[in-house]
Amino acid sequence: MSSSQNSASVLVQHSPPPPHTFTSPYNLEQETQHFIQPPVVPEPLPYEPVRSNSPQPEIEQPSSTPEMPDTPMVDAPAPAPTESEPQPLSETEQDQVPVAGEEPPPSAEDDVAPEPAAVPSEPQSTVVAEVPNQDIEILPPPPPDPRKGPPDWVLYEEDVSRPTPEEEEELKLRESRETELSALDVPSVEKRIYSDVEDPDMRPVKKLRLSWIIKGVRGTQDRPNYARVMISPPALVDGTYWQIKFYPRGNRASSYSAYIRCSKRPPDTEREIRGTSFSVFEGPPDANFGPGAVPSQTLRVEPAASKIERSSSTSSATSSASQKQDSPATPEAVNPDESDSQNEQVHEAQSAQATEEDWRVSAQLGVVMYNPEEPRTCAYTTSEHQFSRHTDDWGWSNVVGPWKTTHMRQHLQRAPLLQNDTIAIDAYIRIFDDPTKALWWRSSDGEPHWDSKTLAGYFPMGTPPLYHSPAVAGMTAWLLLAPFRKVLQSIDSGAWRRDSQVRPKPFIAQLQMILFLMRNMRKERESYVDLYPAIQALSELGEEFTDVKTFWEVFRRSIELELEGDSQALRELSAIFDGPNGPVAVPPLPVENVLDIQQTLGRSLRETKFRGTLPNFLPLMLARDKFDKTTREWKLLQDRVILNDELDLSEFVGDAEHAKYTLYGFMVHAGARNSGKFYAVLRPNGPNTMWLAFEDGDGNQVFSYSRKRLQSFEGLEGQALKDFNSTRSTAYMAMYIKTSCLGDYLPGNLEPYKLPNWLSYYLTSPLREAYDIFAKEASLAQSDEVQVEVYSDEGVIGREGLLDMYNIKQQSQHKGLFHILTSPRKSTYQDLRRQLARMLELETPEAIRLFLMGYGGIGNYATAQLVGVNLKDPVDEKITAGAPICLWMSVLKDKEDLEVFGEPDKPDVEAIVQQVETRSDTSVSESDVNSTEEPIAAPDAEQASVQAAVIADLARTSSGDPQPATVTVEINDQDTTMQLDVTTPTAEEPFSTDVPHGHLVDAAAHENVVAQNASRPATSALSAAEEAVITAVIAGDAGVGDIGMESGSETTDPLGSQSSESSSQSSSPPPEREERPVDNVYGFIQVFDLEKQMFHVEGTFFAKTDDKVREFLQKRLGYGVEKNFAAWRRQSTVDGTILGADETFRDAGFTNGSDIVVYEPASEAQIKKLEKEGKFTHPHDLSKYLRAVDRRHPIHSKTTAEPIELADFGTDYYKGPLVNGRFHGAHCLRISSAGNTYEGPLVCNVKSGKGGKMTYCNRDTYEGEWYLDERHGQGTFVEARTGNKYVGGFEHGKRWGMGTTYWQVADEQADLCQICYGNEIDALFFDCGHVCACVECAKQCDLCPICRKAVKQVVKMFRS
Repeated sequence: MSSSQNSASVLVQHSPPPPHTFTSPYNLEQETQHFIQPPVVPEPLPYEPVRSNSPQPEIEQPSSTPEMPDTPMVDAPAPAPTESEPQPLSETEQDQVPVAGEEPPPSAEDDVAPEPAAVPSEPQSTVVAEVPNQDIEILPPPPPDPRKGPPDWVLYEEDVSRPTPEEEEELKLRESRETELSALDVPSVEKRIYSDVEDPDMRPVKKLRLSWIIKGVRGTQDRPNYARVMISPPALVDGTYWQIKFYPRGNRASSYSAYIRCSKRPPDTEREIRGTSFSVFEGPPDANFGPGAVPSQTLRVEPAASKIERSSSTSSATSSASQKQDSPATPEAVNPDESDSQNEQVHEAQSAQATEEDWRVSAQLGVVMYNPEEPRTCAYTTSEHQFSRHTDDWGWSNVVGPWKTTHMRQHLQRAPLLQNDTIAIDAYIRIFDDPTKALWWRSSDGEPHWDSKTLAGYFPMGTPPLYHSPAVAGMTAWLLLAPFRKVLQSIDSGAWRRDSQVRPKPFIAQLQMILFLMRNMRKERESYVDLYPAIQALSELGEEFTDVKTFWEVFRRSIELELEGDSQALRELSAIFDGPNGPVAVPPLPVENVLDIQQTLGRSLRETKFRGTLPNFLPLMLARDKFDKTTREWKLLQDRVILNDELDLSEFVGDAEHAKYTLYGFMVHAGARNSGKFYAVLRPNGPNTMWLAFEDGDGNQVFSYSRKRLQSFEGLEGQALKDFNSTRSTAYMAMYIKTSCLGDYLPGNLEPYKLPNWLSYYLTSPLREAYDIFAKEASLAQSDEVQVEVYSDEGVIGREGLLDMYNIKQQSQHKGLFHILTSPRKSTYQDLRRQLARMLELETPEAIRLFLMGYGGIGNYATAQLVGVNLKDPVDEKITAGAPICLWMSVLKDKEDLEVFGEPDKPDVEAIVQQVETRSDTSVSESDVNSTEEPIAAPDAEQASVQAAVIADLARTSSGDPQPATVTVEINDQDTTMQLDVTTPTAEEPFSTDVPHGHLVDAAAHENVVAQNASRPATSALSAAEEAVITAVIAGDAGVGDIGMESGSETTDPLGSQSSESSSQSSSPPPEREERPVDNVYGFIQVFDLEKQMFHVEGTFFAKTDDKVREFLQKRLGYGVEKNFAAWRRQSTVDGTILGADETFRDAGFTNGSDIVVYEPASEAQIKKLEKEGKFTHPHDLSKYLRAVDRRHPIHSKTTAEPIELADFGTDYYKGPLVNGRFHGAHCLRISSAGNTYEGPLVCNVKSGKGGKMTYCNRDTYEGEWYLDERHGQGTFVEARTGNKYVGGFEHGKRWGMGTTYWQVADEQADLCQICYGNEIDALFFDCGHVCACVECAKQCDLCPICRKAVKQVVKMFRS
């Protein structure tokens, strides 16, 4: 529903607004919605729209349907997130200002409806539905109401007064100064309405003027005008219909309201307004519509000669389905069928609007209301708007008023605005060519965000929890490069599902899903492409990044690691980002005292004496930060550097054909230096196309910018740069593409791409239903046999380094402890185990424990995932066709372990079921024969029912049939209504107490092969009760365990329960069988060798889940009672936790495949020795380093003899050597983000040793001994403010022990205010925290005297 805004008229925006909104910066008040009951009107008569004289395309006129209610929309930009929603103005305040906005909903108090005629008091069977009409006439009045007279507005007397002599003199003075405006002075009106748009990309292309003279605004006493809104005929210009809407009694306001409507759909055929004149002027932007201008077409309609007959029924009931109507309902009462027909028409119109092709018209707007007999009595207002199918009207709720007094001449008016019940309205429209498709766009209910997919071809990119993430910016820029997409899309990320020797590619699979969503996301469900899963995958791998440059390094390296072995894909990737001879490193380009990118890049290449070929994709970092040694703080350099649209590097590149580069986009840094906020502004379709800002801050959106708008990101210059002392959004990296490659890199649209079908299961269900958008996998030939790969855990014993599911396979295969078996498809794991036992010459297959080796999700293999198998499951059950079957095997060699953890063979359930059924049938037959001789006792019959249920459950367990469902039976009774749950009794369900022999039999549950959280090994598929039944059947002893019940007084309970008391004899139950294996867990034991700085696998283990971990390890490793050791359980490849003394395997949440690291804690002397050598003393630190080595991290995996320099944007500066990826050396330089500078020894990233000097950001200095990043030992501290010096001992950062202080300023003098030197220092500057003045002086300071930062508040301190 439309809404109105209540604020003053505003000037037109010269350029699109800042990146967080497209809307104008002025505030408009949003109105609340109201429902009305409008009066009824006669059926409208058709008329033709006013057409322009310019050539128009052929437009097929649709059938006449009621116009859709206008799309809901606000009149103004949404307020900033931190601001509260403004409240509507009062009616008095509304009268004072004209308000630009979309037409708000009608209000009941503003609509004066005629009184209904007296009708018989009887039930009304019909409802008059309000039909949304566009053009209405001045309606004849309804039959007079004997209780009331005509409405007030027709009783106002005409004002025939003339200006007083004083007014005449003032008017003559205005006329001589040419300050009096006449509505017919079109050039003067245009100067006031149209303002210049200082953007060369935004050019006016056409100008319109709609002139409408309305007679009978209020009507007469005989024919009052009850119309709520009066709408002009439509003017068709360039395929667009333009109309004026006029509210003679205001639209939720006490003033005249006027709106301009623009639509691509022809309006409904309506009756013309009697006594009206409508003219259309159109032409180029410089056309003169003043005196002498000829309208393209004029429509005149004289007042009707006779009244229109109308029905006596004046029911004004309205339909609640339409909240925003342009005209009252028709006066004739309609029957329900007609009302349904109208609703159907409205629904059809809504459907037509939903499927309407998107269109945009950006225009400057203005409305002039004036007296046509005295045009110098006029009022005007202006605005601007982008019309679309979502917001097709825009205007003002308060143009001039109050409407109740417009018939009266006001001060300095020559005549009343409304004279002879006639008023004129001129609408001024200047249409702009908007290449951004976003000029003057505003949010609406139909389009809360700018529709980037429809208008530009790209969805927004972002994440739910992050804000301006550098990962989103970097990933977006690369994924919009066609060659990069093609490399990712060509990778077979699911090859590991067919070949166990192929390393999975989970990260590439994530990127492939993102590429798929970039094309096929459902706009009605999701508003952006979620990149968080890919970013989270990098985080779980231990990768870190601080800006776009560091993210690109992580991003590319992660892809290349998964492409290892695919030389073709690696070459294609290198061709995008590297030169012919490998990577090309261009240092950050200076921004001070340079004009543009061309100049600063040329200087840099000359200094490095570069000659060669640059890569096709050329990112250029700008040196936007610098450490100021005077103020001792990092500064952001906001100097303007023009982003050249094209670079000519022929001076440095020999081949002239490849020497030119075209601007692709740039990265924007927002906020402070270390804010970590970045986003990308790109031109993904190439030159002369739209510039799109992919914003993931304050909502994930895409904004369209003009080239002039981009200049605000280039920086500041001149006096603006000198005066600037805050933060802003500035380009810190420019991206160029070789001009000769533009066609391949930026083809203009996203090419079609079908996601591999196996990844569709990781998408939302609506997308999975569209089968045609997924690539079908080739079906493999089915065979009666399957190939099973078995890996022995003995192969991993002694392995060094970290463990994952892939490398333990490779390790076992390398040692030859790897078996490939061929097995019938329907054979079970139990059969397979027997085959392995024969192959390994084991006495019993119970010694073999098997686990399924599974990858997580889309192929994650970072941690081992082992799932116990059910011995009775077929080997190919729940395995994808063609997928390899990989088993991990562990052999129990210790007799004690075999008795506890060995898993015995399971009996053949199907054979037993057949035997039971046969014997049961025989028993039943015998019972039938003897039924005539002796009836079966009731307990025996119940027992037979129980046994039948057991047999049925066993059969269902073996066949895999589903359990019986509950059947709801309704009993319809006049007195009682109930529902009975009738369920077929099974052996799994407890029977009521009336059944003395009820039992619970667990069905065999098949485990999910790919279960990620399987924390317990597979146990017997049968419960103890079932095994008892089976044992009894096998025994075949009728006196012990015969299931079939014989007739007679003697009963037998084969399930081990007590016999009935009425029985004279009772059969002894079978002996209980101990369940094996016990609840246990399987895992690996690694030892952390401090000397070798490595992990190695000591062995594997089975343990009861209730065992205490440390006690178990002590026994397992043969440690003595006094042995001091630590146990560390891995929770991921790197992270882990120390296990407590009383913690059990169950408490710690161990699962199969868990890894325990055991090590002896180092002494303090050992720790110092190892740290001095740059070695690790904790398994977490070593794990982190080993993973960095595995992932080939360029910094954290290196050891260098020569110093290196690290100066990434927004981070600390470091210059010095690396040892095992850490800052370690005798001569290091480190500058923190806070401005503290340290020169001296670093030990494993921390300050330790002698001779280290720290210069703090407040210029205090300390030089001496350090330990664990603190002043510790002997040193010298000098206070910069006073010059006082302390020489002596320090301990843990504080002065300690003996020392000498050399005073330059005494304590008493130092305590004095550094400004007045009269009062003591008792003020703290907030928020910098400096203390140097008294409260009286501090209150007079706008800037802190020490750091020169703005003082937000002065806090008084009190000395204790």
